[in-house]
Amino acid sequence: MGVHHCGNSVLISAEGELDEDAGGVRLQALDHVTTDDRDLLVDLHGVTPWTPAACSTSWTSTGTRNSCA
Repeated sequence: MGVHHCGNSVLISAEGELDEDAGGVRLQALDHVTTDDRDLLVDLHGVTPWTPAACSTSWTSTGTRNSCA
């Protein structure tokens, strides 16, 4: 995960797979964002696409939980 500053903008670039450790890594990246920063951009081009076959549950757009069968 990379953090790049340009003026009042911050770009966070992510790569690899989203797993149980990804949240902590993103929080560490957000530690570099200050109240002076106006724009936050998150580049997910390097992240492996999520597939339903890789999970045990999913959430629908209405917030209900479904099996990823």
